Amino acid sequence: MWYPNIYYMRTPEPCFYLKRAKQFRQTSIMMMTRLNRKEIFKYYTRESIKPSNWDFKNQRAKEGKNYPEGWEINVRLEKFRLKFKSVYRQLVDKKIIPTRTLIRDELDMEFFDFIKKSTGLVSYFEITIQKMNNNKLLTVDGKPYSPGTIKTYNTALKHLKEI
Repeated sequence: MWYPNIYYMRTPEPCFYLKRAKQFRQTSIMMMTRLNRKEIFKYYTRESIKPSNWDFKNQRAKEGKNYPEGWEINVRLEKFRLKFKSVYRQLVDKKIIPTRTLIRDELDMEFFDFIKKSTGLVSYFEITIQKMNNNKLLTVDGKPYSPGTIKTYNTALKHLKEI
């Protein structure tokens, strides 16, 4: 197996593409680049756009009075690009070969609040309670959880830790 010399690895530049560029309706925007000169890394940003509002040359949404929300999408895409480069550099600095799964997990944690698969029930409860306290996790109605509900979750967590 080929192992790159991680000291001389340059950070790949991610590009943005549309999943179905020849469609007339909304389509997903994905970030793509090559890792370690071989592996192709694809990451769906969960942003979507009509191909008529996409600038294929600059790989960004068109901005202007015809598509006023284009700048918002471009800001979000720039955040994806910067976070990808940051994660990649951190892995190289730790002398870890960047892989699709490592980078994807970090991006998911940053942008979509996913919990890693190896997380146990206790840490899941702790993260959920923390999100409730910070009003990042809302009820089905879109309202923050009441202090009584958070107290009930804390009590359940305490009992879980005793087991």
